[in-house]
Order: sequence, then C-alpha cells, then structure tokens
Amino acid sequence: LAIYSPDLLATQNELILAERNRSDLGRTLADAARARLRLWDMNAADINLVQKSGKPMRDVVLRSPVSGVVMTKNIEAGARVTPAETLYEIADLSHIWVLADVYEAELAAVRVGTPAQVTAGGQTLAGRVTFIGPVFAAQTRTANVRIELDNPNGLLKPDMFAEVILQERTGSSVAVPDSAVMNTGTRSVVFVARDSGTFEPREVVLGARGNGFYAIRSGVQPGERVVV
Repeated sequence: LAIYSPDLLATQNELILAERNRSDLGRTLADAARARLRLWDMNAADINLVQKSGKPMRDVVLRSPVSGVVMTKNIEAGARVTPAETLYEIADLSHIWVLADVYEAELAAVRVGTPAQVTAGGQTLAGRVTFIGPVFAAQTRTANVRIELDNPNGLLKPDMFAEVILQERTGSSVAVPDSAVMNTGTRSVVFVARDSGTFEPREVVLGARGNGFYAIRSGVQPGERVVV
C-alpha cells in the first residue's frame, strides 16, 4: 500500500537536514525523525534509502507485517485515510479455527484436547479441541467448540460448512439405538418390553451419541429389551 502524507514528507526532510548536521544536536534530531518515521510504519530499508540519497520519498510503501490472504479491502486509489480506519484485513489460512456446534447432551463428553476429524470436500483433516464456549444458543441448545488444525492447500475456507467428528473414549456402558429414545424437551424416555407383553416407560439419563446409539448412564439395565 503506497500512501502520501505531508507530515510524512516533512519528517523525511527533517531527517535529511539533521543528517547534514554533524553535531550532537543533529544526531539527536535525526534519531527523533527516524523514530517518527517508524511510527508511520515506514520500512527501515526505506528510511536508510532516504538518509543515504538525501531525497524524500513522495509516496511511501506500507508493507504488511504478516503474510496471508486479503479478506477485506476498504481502500481505493486516491482515497483519504485516517489512522483509525482499517484498510486491509489479512488472514493466514494455513492454520485455522473450526467452530463446531455441539448439542447440550453431548457436550459433557468433550474436553480441551479432544481429537477431532473435520471433513469437507471429500477430504478429512485432523485437529484438536482448544476451547469450549461457555454459552448455549437458546434456540438450538448447542455450544461452540473451537477446533484448531493445519489447513494444507487452503482446503477449508472462511464461512465454509464442514462435518466434525469428536473422538473421545467414554469407556463401557449400556447403549440403546437412538431411535429408541424419545426426547420430550425436558426429559428422555425409552419403552422397556416386559415379560407380560406390556411396555414400561423409563426415564433415562443419556450419555454420548455415536454410530446410531446413545450411551445410557442410568435407567436401563444390560439385557433389557427396548422399543425402537
């Protein structure tokens, strides 16, 4: 980004004049001028060029401090800008965050450090959970879980949707098909088949869900038959 500023031009001239003054005062003024140019984000190589050539640069090039992809561009040629304005937003997409929505019933099984698989475009990338959001979305009853991962070749792009699988060992437990569970909004119920040919509704506490099954923390015993 090349900019022109009367103040920047004047400060360069101050540097040139101060460099011609070999006294202690001249060196002090030159150091002060260099410091002001650095505050303008003027490159050290450009400052040295002005000093050696004795000629100020009318247009000064401002270089990005990071490499990446331009996400936002708020500037046009010849436009007037102020220090408070954001001219460019640049993001490094080689290492990214993926925000996954995890249901309230499943969040208890997620920990910081939990391995994750993120699938998009037919490819799967490996990452880990680095943050679990403290707030639930009122309508979806989900919380944001942040996953960090390397993004080779820019496979994942901003605002893209992806499928996330969180892999956490939960140990052995009773499990029932997910179609056997009726969620009323305030509780979860399964119907257990009795020997007499009747069915008994049982309130259950659900654990993790995966591969078409719910882990059951309480409410159903091993070997009992449930309605699906």
